[in-house]
Amino acid sequence: RRDRFFLIHGSMTTATTTTAVTSGGDVRTHSRDYSVLMSEVINGDGSIVPTLRAVFDSRSFDVNNFVSALDDQIHGLDRQIEGLCSNHSQGFVDAIDEVRTLKDHTRSLQTRLNHVSSLVDQAGSSLQLSQAALARERRRQYNILRTIKAFNECVPVLRLYTKAETQIKNGQYYSAIKTLEELESTHIAPVLKYSFGRQIHLQSVFIREQVQEKAFQAMHSFLAEAREKAQEIGSVAMKEVREAAKKLSSNTKHMDSLSSLSSMSSDELRRASQDEPSLSSSPTTNLNIDFAPIYSCWHICTVLDVTAECAAYYKVERRKQAQLVIHPSNCLTSVSSIQDYFSQLAGFFLIEETVLSTTEGLVSKQYVDELWHLALTTISVVMDKEMMKCSTASMFRDVKDIIVTFRHTLMAYDFSVGRIVDILLQIRDRYQSVLFSTSSESLRGILFSDNYTQIVIATSEQYEQFIENYPWKDTPVEDISFPHVLPFSDAVPNIFFELKQFIYMSFIFVRDIGLSNTEVDELVRQSTNNLLSKVLGNTMTMIVQERRLSLLQLTQLSVNTAHLEDACHLLETHISSLTRTRGDSVHVTRLYAATDFKDARTEAEKKIIELLVDQIDQFLELADYEWAPAKPKIESSSYIFDLLAYLTTKFATLTNLPQEVAIQAYFQTCKHLCSELLGLVQSNEIKRVNMNGIQGFELDVKLCEEYASSSTVVDANDTLLLDIFASLRQLVDVFMMNDLESYVNETLRQEKYPNLPPRIVLLWLEKFDDSSDRKFFRSSKDRKSAKFIESIVRRLKAQMVGIPLSESCEGDMIVGNAPSRSTATTNMDVPMTERTVLSTIPRPSTTNEILPKDLTDALRIHQQQQHEDDTRDTLLQSVGQNSVISLYGGDEEEVIESEDEDDDELEL
Repeated sequence: RRDRFFLIHGSMTTATTTTAVTSGGDVRTHSRDYSVLMSEVINGDGSIVPTLRAVFDSRSFDVNNFVSALDDQIHGLDRQIEGLCSNHSQGFVDAIDEVRTLKDHTRSLQTRLNHVSSLVDQAGSSLQLSQAALARERRRQYNILRTIKAFNECVPVLRLYTKAETQIKNGQYYSAIKTLEELESTHIAPVLKYSFGRQIHLQSVFIREQVQEKAFQAMHSFLAEAREKAQEIGSVAMKEVREAAKKLSSNTKHMDSLSSLSSMSSDELRRASQDEPSLSSSPTTNLNIDFAPIYSCWHICTVLDVTAECAAYYKVERRKQAQLVIHPSNCLTSVSSIQDYFSQLAGFFLIEETVLSTTEGLVSKQYVDELWHLALTTISVVMDKEMMKCSTASMFRDVKDIIVTFRHTLMAYDFSVGRIVDILLQIRDRYQSVLFSTSSESLRGILFSDNYTQIVIATSEQYEQFIENYPWKDTPVEDISFPHVLPFSDAVPNIFFELKQFIYMSFIFVRDIGLSNTEVDELVRQSTNNLLSKVLGNTMTMIVQERRLSLLQLTQLSVNTAHLEDACHLLETHISSLTRTRGDSVHVTRLYAATDFKDARTEAEKKIIELLVDQIDQFLELADYEWAPAKPKIESSSYIFDLLAYLTTKFATLTNLPQEVAIQAYFQTCKHLCSELLGLVQSNEIKRVNMNGIQGFELDVKLCEEYASSSTVVDANDTLLLDIFASLRQLVDVFMMNDLESYVNETLRQEKYPNLPPRIVLLWLEKFDDSSDRKFFRSSKDRKSAKFIESIVRRLKAQMVGIPLSESCEGDMIVGNAPSRSTATTNMDVPMTERTVLSTIPRPSTTNEILPKDLTDALRIHQQQQHEDDTRDTLLQSVGQNSVISLYGGDEEEVIESEDEDDDELEL
């Protein structure tokens, strides 16, 4: 600092000599301003030129004063230096003395060092001579070590490369790839600086391509082998499943080998198959094919990182093979061809499942499921087409067994087999059609070949053998006297046996296809109902309608339907025992064929009544009534006697006819007989009627009443049969008892003759001509008698015109032409099997009565009757008055006079 001050002071002294005079002033006045400049000069590290320039350039500073300030600062620093030197002078002297002593020691040390150096030069002269040789040996050793290192790097590369080539020649492609992988990952990098290393590196790429090609060739050979052995593999697998099923069901009765597996899950099937040598837990141990090529190919492709290409190639080829397997090249016309078809399918998918479970990433579950879904869809179409050509039920059952075995085989490998059940049900529809056709022919043959006579069993052995086939609930064998007569014919047990066969054949098809017992039960019942309703009931009805069966045969057919109806309950029990279902709540479908049997029975009963009616008509055709005989008859007509005797005999022989049917037939025959007699009374062929004829007809009516009252079929206390002939009885009574006055009175007529309409009475009055000894009118000479008769005729005609429809229907009689026999039997078409119905039978009447429906009809009837009256008057004038006298029982004069007096009334 002092030097800096002196330097500044010198430069400032020269500059201020010229300005000292002009500066003037007190130097101290600016001392406070120079302290800053002094601090910059003392403490500054740079040049002092800027500070000095600021002093000279600034007008606020005085240079002389600044120089004076510098002198003061220099003097202060000098005083500080002097004080410092005085304080440390002794120490400085001591230091100088030590330096002099050190100089002596240094000279002594130098002398010793020179001596040691000479000694070292003498000792290293020999070593210096061998230094070149040592350097050469060192270089040689280094080269040797480098050579050894190079050999250590190259030998493994050459060894691994040679090993890879040898493995390729031996077909060990996966090992070769692993060797190359080891070579490239560990040993190839250090030798890439050599040409042979680079060549080996390039050659490894070619080796990889060669190995990949060989791997795909191995996969191709595996695919070819899989295609060839698919049928053999599937056949063996399905055979093993059948044998396992037989083993599992060996202790089960009434169950075949496949039905024992129908309710087992796939896990249970696998556990059960562990006991079998061919059904082990490892899938590959069951298949007669080497999977090593595809495993090796997949491992190689995994190492080569070409798994996507490998998987795509495998899937494409297997899809092509799947199309060949799923679509058969030849028609499946035999059981063996169908067996081969499903064996190929089973083998194909067993191989796929094995590849899926033993490889990771080659195929996926979705890929296998897609192939399986495609196969199921195609199988459904193929089987639907091929089964159309099948015409035997046995072939359908064989095909079903093959498909069921196929289902269980694939189910053991966790394939979804639900759609196979649909395929089996599809085949079952065709099977049921064939079975239905066969059973229909058998049932029709049984019905048409039956003689419809009761079964006669001669011995107890025959009876025991019979009840084994048909569970007939009869008295015990020890209580039966032989020969024993059964109430039904051979058709009943034969039909029952045929239905049992049909049920069993339907059951064995569906029992093991994967359905529950309830579903099996429903299918069997539906098939049985179809057969019963469409074949059995219709055929029996057709036999009744078309075949000319006798009364006994029709009666037996009616009895057979009742027993067949009871047999339906036995068939339901049989179905339940087969399907192992119990309880009415389980069965949604019942055997409803009882309704069809009732229809057939109704037709048979109608036919029975028709035959009886035809016999009645045949007897009535022999009727030759003489309505105006000269003498009265003393006994009934022979044809009526023969007719009633025939009916009595027939009803006595029809002992096995049900009671309600017999009652119905009895009522209908009586009703038809009454209707025919009423038609005979009203016949246009009757020209004259007298009391002798009416008396003879009354004997026939009485005989009919005795027949009705003596019936063994209807209860003796039942008055309905007697009411049937009430109209005939009332007709003869009104003439026999000379009760016309009461009959004309509507009130009394409703009480005493409710079943006798006025028209039939009027018809007899118009045709009445009593020339016999017995006169109808005792007072025939009395004019009032003729006038009375004429009044009755007029009143009856007037009442007929004004009869309401309801009153006319109550009588329900025929006036005019006699009814035809076809129309007379229309009343009997409605069967009556209940006692309550019998009580509602209307009064006997005919069905063709002409009743006035409106005013026009009433006028038409009145005009018709007026025309008849005019015709009668004309006839009287032409034939003379004797006929009129004979009709009214009076003489000619009285009749003429009566006509004159009542002329106005007659014109009415």
